[in-house]
Amino acid sequence: MFLQSLTVLFFLATKWLLGVLFILGSDLGFWPSVFWCAGGGMLGVVFYTYLGQLFYRVWRRFRPVADGRVRFTRLKRVIVWVRRRHGLTGIAVLTPILLTVPIGTFAANLLEPNKTLVLGYMAAAFLFWSLGLAGLDAWLQLDLLAWLRSHF
Repeated sequence: MFLQSLTVLFFLATKWLLGVLFILGSDLGFWPSVFWCAGGGMLGVVFYTYLGQLFYRVWRRFRPVADGRVRFTRLKRVIVWVRRRHGLTGIAVLTPILLTVPIGTFAANLLEPNKTLVLGYMAAAFLFWSLGLAGLDAWLQLDLLAWLRSHF
């Protein structure tokens, strides 16, 4: 049981939607599902916030920015577009569903230096999506796992 819980927590901290499917498939109930989903996602955000800060310092020590030029990739263009149109709120809302937890956390921390603000926005986004998906599963009696199995 401990190893299963640790595996689900790992998925919630990295590939959040996959962990949510595991949680909703186990029929824990509404509030335990919300707690697990939001808490696991936030555990990943806290971990990647401080790991990303350390990684960025080490990366810049060995690979300093040359000539002040920034290389734009497709992912950077999407993140900049979301940041300009919707700000930190857009990145936080898209992190659980579209972006993965590490990418969304790294992007939010690169664009916003205030870590408590990033953690607050991410917590609100994970709570919003957790309440929504667990609500679909519990209150409306929609079995998301069965629906996904039938479509894939």
